[in-house]
Amino acid sequence: EEELASLRSEQVLTAAREVGGTKLVSTIVEGGAEEAKRVADALAARLGRSVVVVGARDAERAIVVAKVVDEPRVSAGDLVRLASAALGGKGGGRPTFAQGGGPAWQALPHAIESAIAHAEGRLKGA
Repeated sequence: EEELASLRSEQVLTAAREVGGTKLVSTIVEGGAEEAKRVADALAARLGRSVVVVGARDAERAIVVAKVVDEPRVSAGDLVRLASAALGGKGGGRPTFAQGGGPAWQALPHAIESAIAHAEGRLKGA
């Protein structure tokens, strides 16, 4: 399973973009919260200074995991609260790692895009 997460993260890495020296990346994975965490960890380990947002669907719920590495301008907790609100749920956590979700799984792509846009705004000083 770790090898599969590593392979998925390899594909996502090519889509990472850099803003102010920090890499931003997001993806949606099959599986639940544990898979989302695994992928977020694998991506963050490869990227270094980064903001990683991973979504997943678990039964009838959407899950969002955010990981922030060496970037004090962005809080993973803020990103997850924003994304979870778009999913009709709640979430939060530490500045470096947070998890949340909600029942509106159809909104998962939008929720992740919102979180990444927020992070990009913080990195650009908005």
